[in-house]
Amino acid sequence: RDPSFAKELGNNDPIGLREEVPLKFDKKDRMILSRLTNDPRMKISKLVQETRLSSPTIMYRIRKLIKAKRILGFKALVNVSQFGYHFRILLIEFDFLTLADEEKLKQFLKKQECVLFASKMVGKWTLIAYLLAKKPEEFENTLTNIRKAFSRNIKSHEPLLLLKWHKYVDVPKGIFQLGTGKQ
Repeated sequence: RDPSFAKELGNNDPIGLREEVPLKFDKKDRMILSRLTNDPRMKISKLVQETRLSSPTIMYRIRKLIKAKRILGFKALVNVSQFGYHFRILLIEFDFLTLADEEKLKQFLKKQECVLFASKMVGKWTLIAYLLAKKPEEFENTLTNIRKAFSRNIKSHEPLLLLKWHKYVDVPKGIFQLGTGKQ
C-alpha cells in the first residue's frame, strides 16, 4: 500500500494559475493543512496524534484536498545554488497573444528544461518565468528560443539575475487558522 498519495497527485501541471474548485475548509481540513504546511513529510500517525482525528479520516481528507487541487504536492525545498545552479527571472511583454498563441507558448515552455515556473500576468509584463541553469549559455539559449518562436508577439523582455533569496514562504503562517484565509 502506497502511503505517499502519488496516485492522487498524478501529474500536476506547474505552469499557469490553477483553476479554483469550490471547496469549503472546515476545522479538520485546516488542522491537517496547517500541520502539513509546517512538515510536509509528517507521518499519518503523527497527524492522528496532533489532530485527534482518525487515520481513515485524515487519509480521506488529504485525498479530497488533492482531488480539489488544494494540495498540489509534498516536496523538499532544495538549495540548488549548493549544486552550482543559478536562478534567473524572465519578464516578457507580449504585444498580442491569441488563444492559439497562448497554447503554443504554454507547450513551448513545458519543453524548456530550465523553465521551472511560468505564469501569465496582468500588467506591463504578460509573462513571468523562473529559470534555473548551471551555465549562462543555457539561459541565453532559452531566451533565444523564445524570441525565435514568438518574435512577432514579443514587445519587450527583461531577464533578471536572482542574487539572493531574502525570504521564501510557500504558505504564510496562520493561513489555515479558523477565521482567516479563504473559506
